[in-house]
Amino acid sequence: MCIIAIAGYGTLVLFSVVSVSQLVWRKLTREYRNAIISKLEREAFKNYQPLFDWVIFLAGYIVISVIVSIAFAEVKKSVEAFLTLGFILFPVSLIRSLRACLIVPSKFWARMMCCVYDVVVDQKISGNLVMLTCSVLGYMVNVFFFTLLLCDIVSLSEDAKNVLLAVTKPGRALALTGVLFIIVILIFSTLGFIIYGSQNFCEAEDCHLTPRNLFDTFWLVLDGGIRTGDIGSLMTGTSHEDGEVYIQRIIFMLLFFIILGALLFNMVTGIIVDTFSSLREETATRLEKLKSESFISGISRDMYDQMGLKFDDLIQKDQNMWNYIFFHLYLDKKDKTELTGAERYVLRQITRKDNSWFPVLQSFQLQQTKEVEIEGVSIEAQIVDVNANIALTKSNVEKLSLQVAEIMKILSSKN
Repeated sequence: MCIIAIAGYGTLVLFSVVSVSQLVWRKLTREYRNAIISKLEREAFKNYQPLFDWVIFLAGYIVISVIVSIAFAEVKKSVEAFLTLGFILFPVSLIRSLRACLIVPSKFWARMMCCVYDVVVDQKISGNLVMLTCSVLGYMVNVFFFTLLLCDIVSLSEDAKNVLLAVTKPGRALALTGVLFIIVILIFSTLGFIIYGSQNFCEAEDCHLTPRNLFDTFWLVLDGGIRTGDIGSLMTGTSHEDGEVYIQRIIFMLLFFIILGALLFNMVTGIIVDTFSSLREETATRLEKLKSESFISGISRDMYDQMGLKFDDLIQKDQNMWNYIFFHLYLDKKDKTELTGAERYVLRQITRKDNSWFPVLQSFQLQQTKEVEIEGVSIEAQIVDVNANIALTKSNVEKLSLQVAEIMKILSSKN
């Protein structure tokens, strides 16, 4: 089973890399060719702002590292962990920033780097690559890694994807909320350490272990405060006999509970719930639109049903979206000197990213139906005109008959 899992995910990764790399390379080449045709300036090919932001963050990290190393020199393991985390994250973020700088890679090496980056960060490739890594580690290191393969079930269900996206999509908002958590905990741990001292904080239920400094107090409040939302459980007991200290402790603990235990935790829950609701609505709307509307022309099922036409024939035969994709690939591969006039026009519109050549609210069957209706209307109009002419002729004949009768009377009276 281990070999089957490794071979299966390895095949998926290989197939995905081969297929996606070709598409990404053609996309980058087409973007560069279109930029040359559009006569864009060289400055429009690059954007150095992401790299500049990365340098600023790196400088800030270096300053913070120096401060942490000096202030917490006693806690070497924590300082080493902080520095190691930076050494891992910043090279990865540098690659991401370099890719963001190259809007339209003009050099071959730059295009190759962008192609490799885009292929690696592709959702399907990266997911299968993680599963392949887990399979290899499960076979060579520990069977625990095989349990991580169960996460692949998420890719089989749209609802499961939405549950995962509800946490990952609002990542920026959740990260900022996490920063607020750290700030609040830092403020309360510093305030508690200054006012009450380290002896009022307990690392164990028997209160024999107390934090040695402000750094230990911060980690203690971070651990217990986030898990319980209450800082009172981390402090020694007090009673009303202590007077002002007792009132101060109550206010101190209530503020911590209201700010962190109630507000911030509810903010996180609200962000996740709102994101999940919006994702579920978007999924339902998208599926309903795909079922009741043509992807190519935007014709609705109700419109086709009212015309007495079959909507399934429209989306499966007349306007099958895969046929349009195949036609696009056909134009891309065909020799440009052999293109017909219509093919050359469509390819030019595709290059310009102009979708005006799509049959918007039109189809072959719909045009035929309208032509029949127009012909039917013209025939009916002709019949109405003929009937009107007949009625006019009939009235004229009756008038002539009356006039002839009067003339005959006049002639007979004279005789």
